[in-house]
Amino acid sequence: MELVKTALGLRFSEASNPWLEMRNIIRSVGENPSAEIGGSPLILNLEDKKQQVVLQIKAFEFIQEGMESMEDSINIAADKLVKSNSASKLPRIGQIWYESVFIEPYALPFHELLLVMKNRFLQPSDLVDPTTDIGLIFDQTEGDILKHSQTGPMGKEQLLRTYLHYGRGQVPDTFIFLSLRYQQNKEVAFDTDYVRRFLEAAGQWQTGQAKSVSSYLKRGGN
Repeated sequence: MELVKTALGLRFSEASNPWLEMRNIIRSVGENPSAEIGGSPLILNLEDKKQQVVLQIKAFEFIQEGMESMEDSINIAADKLVKSNSASKLPRIGQIWYESVFIEPYALPFHELLLVMKNRFLQPSDLVDPTTDIGLIFDQTEGDILKHSQTGPMGKEQLLRTYLHYGRGQVPDTFIFLSLRYQQNKEVAFDTDYVRRFLEAAGQWQTGQAKSVSSYLKRGGN
């Protein structure tokens, strides 16, 4: 399967320092010690690198497209966090997740690819047989780790419209779509080594899961 997009997200237990400082100013000059701040996300587009950073009061997200490999994606994401933390110390993490999107082209019309997936994952029934599209979701919880998989057949227009912000030069007409999210719900102090270990564990699971899904479908004789 081909990796087409990754996203690293962090939700913090408290607001980041710049927003805390702004809140302190508002509380001071507004003479309101309980005042809070809000606002729309700050979105930074790095179009030449096909990257996007989304900054919120208590969250950080880094999105990449067009990576060479999972390893490259992890290295770039870890470096982006190092730079962010150097500019302004990041708060404690309440939740961290890493998501990867894969596609695998199939030389089949969409309706035939749909049938392949029905035959491999679903039992024939009056509910399943007439459906013209499917999306399958699988969740696996291991302690504080959630492994989330979403897969199904897809056409290029949906991928470009829904998932890829910067587009692609070559997109197959039909393919298997696979979105994998590796998430930890646990409060920890921000530490770049800890985050890198998390990213490496996420990348290892996602790469292995993508290979497993591909192999499982091919064993069906298609």
